[in-house]
Amino acid sequence: MKTSTTIILILAIQLLSFSQTPFHQPGDWTPILIEEFDNLNHWKVAHEFDHYGEPQVYTNRAKNVFIRDIGGNNHLVLKTCNESYTCGGTSPWGCSKLNYDYTSGWVETKSTFNTQYGFIEARIKNPKGKGLWPAFWTFIGEGVSNGSNAAEIDIFEMNGNNTTDQITNLHLEYGAPNFHGVSFPEHISIADYSTSFHTYGLKWTPTNIYWYFDNQEIRKTNNPGIIDPVRIILNVAIWPNDLPDNTTQFPTEFIVDFVKVYEYNKNEFIVTWNDHESGKIAKGHIKEGDVILKGDFYQSDGKDELLICYSDNKYVEIYDFDGLKWDSKWTNGGSGEVESWRLNDGDIFEIGDYNGDGHENLLAISLNTKWSQLYLIDDNGWNLVWHNNGNGEIKWWYFNQGDKFIAGDFDGDGKDELLAVSLITKWSQLYSFENNEWIQDWSNNGNGKIKWWLFNQGDDFIVGDFDGDGKDELLIVSFTTKWSQLYSFENNEWIQDWSNNGNGKIKWWLFNENDKYTSGDFDKDGNDELLCFSNTKWIQCYNWSGADWNMDWTNDGTGNLGGFNYNVSNANEILSGNFHTSDKSDLFFIEFQSNPCIAVFQNLIRYLKL
Repeated sequence: MKTSTTIILILAIQLLSFSQTPFHQPGDWTPILIEEFDNLNHWKVAHEFDHYGEPQVYTNRAKNVFIRDIGGNNHLVLKTCNESYTCGGTSPWGCSKLNYDYTSGWVETKSTFNTQYGFIEARIKNPKGKGLWPAFWTFIGEGVSNGSNAAEIDIFEMNGNNTTDQITNLHLEYGAPNFHGVSFPEHISIADYSTSFHTYGLKWTPTNIYWYFDNQEIRKTNNPGIIDPVRIILNVAIWPNDLPDNTTQFPTEFIVDFVKVYEYNKNEFIVTWNDHESGKIAKGHIKEGDVILKGDFYQSDGKDELLICYSDNKYVEIYDFDGLKWDSKWTNGGSGEVESWRLNDGDIFEIGDYNGDGHENLLAISLNTKWSQLYLIDDNGWNLVWHNNGNGEIKWWYFNQGDKFIAGDFDGDGKDELLAVSLITKWSQLYSFENNEWIQDWSNNGNGKIKWWLFNQGDDFIVGDFDGDGKDELLIVSFTTKWSQLYSFENNEWIQDWSNNGNGKIKWWLFNENDKYTSGDFDKDGNDELLCFSNTKWIQCYNWSGADWNMDWTNDGTGNLGGFNYNVSNANEILSGNFHTSDKSDLFFIEFQSNPCIAVFQNLIRYLKL
């Protein structure tokens, strides 16, 4: 039996090895299994089972599976023998025949230890020899319903005739007896595995999967859909198509020093609803060109709904998420109107709680007709709160093509203000809504700036309460100039809180053309985070410390979010809203596919602790 000092030392060494990247810090992980083989209580030992007709039969005899003391530490040994063995009978789940020339060992964790996500590792000395096929892998957990129809991760399979080749793989839709599902194999060159012990690791999240050899990352890929709890399997098989010959020395031993499993304590983005590539939400079908908005329109409970203006300019509907599905809350029945607002191509809609009653309003602006109207909805329908009589203005703001409108509670009074920016006239003005009228709170007098920020084509304006003080800040990003600056509004003036000095970055995020940004309180800490998307396949999540941006999460450039592959260039909408609950932001992600048979792909995504 290993001493407690040895256990602590091994755990400390292992945790320290995670410090190779910012996302392998010791505090991120909690050990949930430290298996050092004092016994086999966590394991099932296979008996008279050949794994669907392979040349060997697995037995539970002490000859094939046993524990050995090596240098004062217990080790699991799976011994493979070239010997005659006769099964007691045949069955679809046991021996496919009666007589075998090889016996070996197979152990797997019991259903009491199915595990989902985290870090799995084992220190193993593998055997060598033609025809040997040792493996360390996971498969759909015992007693688990295979909801994703995706089952297997191979941490390694080894060809005993090539001791510097680690075969890694993922298998989807992978079921006996045909095993014809989609696979993602990759061969990795490693040090000779047969001469000594080596540590083999797997980091598995809903988003990405990583393989490690002696604590060094050797492969990473996105998670193509392996999300169900799994069992851990250790076994040595015989290659069916490359049987041993007289060069293979029997018996051989597969020796395991330890198996460890760590639970990941950090948050991950997880899909909680998707449309199964139907483009359908409730009874509606999303199409390219639809205007999709979010807001707390009804209950003033902090829980957002989706408002969709379909591109036929006839239908408008509001949908509420009940935790499982979207329900229609309101429809205009195809009238082509919202109350008295007749839908037009190019209409601008800006959602905000302009009167501070907890209900968000719909501000509609038409640069073509010069009309603007403000609406509030309740259980009886839409109510017109304000309109401009078609004069082409909001108070003293004259509409111009290309105007940008941004809503946020910049002064912390519980009501949203409206910030207007024109690249044509170089004017910017901030308005609040008081006593059914717009009041100008600030103006740049046409100088082409917000404080020190000079307007540029393609500027991104991102609003969020990044410091958690109850007031929204304004983050501006320019791919063209490579500048980014963060502003707060104090005493009727904009104050610069941070600048990147034109270095083309937000902390580690490098600006790319067509980047998309959104903000929300994804981790429920009371502060909004910044989520950055790039068509380079990277996504990163940042929080604001009050002095600098810190990275909370990254997909490591795998092009994966919540377990699905995304394409920012095809993304019609990335909306942040509190769709599940009132105190935590979700992502509603809509992507238009290049495959004309699959027009739309929608996902509702939460940032959750696994």
